[in-house]
Formats: sequence, C-alpha cells, structure tokens
Amino acid sequence: MPCDLKRNSDGIKVFTCKTGSEKFRLLRAEFVLTNISIQKLKIFLWDVPNYVTWQYNMIESELISSTGENEIEYRSLVDAPWPVENRELALRVRIEEQPSLTQIFIHSFDFKKPTPNDVVRVPLFDASWRIIQEGKNLKVIYTLRIDPGGSVPPWLANLAMAEGPFISFKKLKQQLEK
Repeated sequence: MPCDLKRNSDGIKVFTCKTGSEKFRLLRAEFVLTNISIQKLKIFLWDVPNYVTWQYNMIESELISSTGENEIEYRSLVDAPWPVENRELALRVRIEEQPSLTQIFIHSFDFKKPTPNDVVRVPLFDASWRIIQEGKNLKVIYTLRIDPGGSVPPWLANLAMAEGPFISFKKLKQQLEK
C-alpha cells in the first residue's frame, strides 16, 4: 500500500497511506520509547482519565468498563476545530502479550448512550499498536483507520490526519521518558 511520510521529527514518523476504496487514508506512526518496559506502557495506557493530558484535543475521557487486566472500554470527547462538531469515541481496547511482541487492538463499539448535543459519534475507529521489545526500548508501530462521521470532507480529514497523532505521541514520549 503506498504511503506518504507526513512528519518526521522528535523520533516520530507519521505516514498516511492510500487504501483501496476507502475515502479516508490509513495512518501509520512509528517511534521508539527509550528505557520503557511494556508493563510501564500498559499501566500508562490503562490510565484512561490521564488521556486528556496527552491525546490531541481530548477534553474528556472516562472508563466505561474493565473486563480483566487485558481489556477495557472507554468513552472520550475530542474538541474539533470550527466548523466541525466535536467527536465522541466509544472504544474497546484489548491487549495480547507474547514474550517479545505485544499488540493492542482498539475498536469502536456500539455504545448505547445517546451523544450529547452538537457532538458526532465516530462510527469507525480501528487502531492497533504493534510493540516490539528491543533491549530496554520499545519499538511502536501504530496504525489507524477512521471515519470521523458527520460532514467532514475526506480531503480535509486527510490533510490534517498526521498532526493529531504526531502531537499525541510526542506528549506520550515526554510523559513516559521523564
């Protein structure tokens, strides 16, 4: 699949990739977390209320449920720039661990509560983290397929797609590597 490098700084590479018939591009990000254990990363990622401190434009984040140490569901609200409505995400996160490879899968699910006024629930969010242990470091390959829903023109979403993940992963690295 053909990908274009959109950002390459602070040790983070962000690509957008053309897909077959989808109107929105796939996003791929790659970075290394230095001197971080998979356990420390997992504890960080399971701290849902902390998402507002590092995820791009996130203004609310709450745990809905936890079904053991390897799966959670959460809801978050993202502040979208005018004239686009804010976006609500209802996501299920599942982790699969092997000795040198950990994968985290994040998918939207059918959340039964109605959305607040002037908010659009994201109908498709399909992401994965492929985390490879390399000595004391973690190499992360993140991919995301998203349909933001509502009336966001694909050209506008594709144009801005790299900025949010770049800022989020930069903040994640800053918080974990301090």
